[in-house]
Amino acid sequence: MAFTFGKSEIEFEYQGKSYSLKVDARLAVNLERHINMHPLTLLIKINKDAIAGEMPPMGLMAEVFEFMLKKAGAPVDFDEIYAELFGGESQAEIAGIVGDLLTLFVPTTTDTPKTKPKRAAKK
Repeated sequence: MAFTFGKSEIEFEYQGKSYSLKVDARLAVNLERHINMHPLTLLIKINKDAIAGEMPPMGLMAEVFEFMLKKAGAPVDFDEIYAELFGGESQAEIAGIVGDLLTLFVPTTTDTPKTKPKRAAKK
């Protein structure tokens, strides 16, 4: 069974410049190593916190942004990213943005379902 991600590439804008990043299994594994959990586990945590009205894991979300921007080639400063999470948008909006970013790692199958061969009708 083969799978693919919803998008094969993502575009970022950071400090007035555009960056692109290939989305693949290697990126997902490297992100998992960077944040010490699978990206979809973090997505579930963000959603649970939102439903419970609790503060999402802002540090982990900042690390996701930092990781993705660095992989795309942007000159990123973690302290700047972290501080930006607490400015402007609400925590719920930021959690939604990070959640959208993490949904990139939800694989979809590319195989067609197997069907059994049909038998000829007996006469």
